[in-house]
Amino acid sequence: MTEHLGYEKHDPAGAGTGNMRNGTRAKTVLTEASGQVEIEVPRDRAGTLEPQMVKKRQRRLNGVDEIVLSLYAKGLRLSAARRRLRGDLHRRDRGQGPRRTGREPPVLRGHRRHGGRDILGLWAGTGGEGAKFWMAVLTDLTNRGVNDSFFVVCDGLKGLPDVVLNVWPQVLIQTCIIHLIRNTFRLTSRRYWDKIKRDLKPIYTAVNATAARAAFDLAEKWGARYPAVNRLWDNASAEFIPFLDYNNEIRTVICSTNAIESLNARYRRAIKARGHFPNEQSAFKCLYLVMA
Repeated sequence: MTEHLGYEKHDPAGAGTGNMRNGTRAKTVLTEASGQVEIEVPRDRAGTLEPQMVKKRQRRLNGVDEIVLSLYAKGLRLSAARRRLRGDLHRRDRGQGPRRTGREPPVLRGHRRHGGRDILGLWAGTGGEGAKFWMAVLTDLTNRGVNDSFFVVCDGLKGLPDVVLNVWPQVLIQTCIIHLIRNTFRLTSRRYWDKIKRDLKPIYTAVNATAARAAFDLAEKWGARYPAVNRLWDNASAEFIPFLDYNNEIRTVICSTNAIESLNARYRRAIKARGHFPNEQSAFKCLYLVMA
């Protein structure tokens, strides 16, 4: 106020200047560390003062907006985030309106050669992930400047490797090891899962493709009981072995789609917490906050 008026409080030099102090007004602001805090905002008679530390109409301090966005992205409704900031954790947020459930939209994640990672995009699917859909997705990426890819990890979706090779002919296709193991379990009885898991481990931990093939003894041990398991691994062999050419640190990145599955789990939590969205745009805004 002194800087604004040009004279100290009670200084006779301010007489006749046309503007002077006019007391204070109470204002409640929300702070990050102390919750709601009441402050006194000085006023001048002309109403021309522009406070700098707590500006006009500002009600939140110290990054509270960022905290609210973070809580919203983690799955809390705005009302629940408001109660969290107030410290009221005993009330449950009850959803209103009909719930609409559905799977998360298809997402692609890319790794740069020097270690950077990017979410390449989210696409609003129609419930299916056929070859036609993925061809449109990859065409969209090429139109945006993704000219080529070195390594693509897929979850075993039928037809997807052919689509990828049509767009990027030189790419290496890797089948997700986790999905391959899950598909093996679907073909077998639960009572044998532990034994089969032990037999599979020497295959995907082999030092190279030759050692992996040597460890593939399921034909002798499980072939008679579950011939479909042998066919599953034989059909996937060409897309199973590429990651075996790399060391363990690189293998953990390229052997599975776990990074995408983790992101999809965060999407599902955020979607489940809200229940429904008024339109597609609001849903994508929510998913964008989850990524951010």
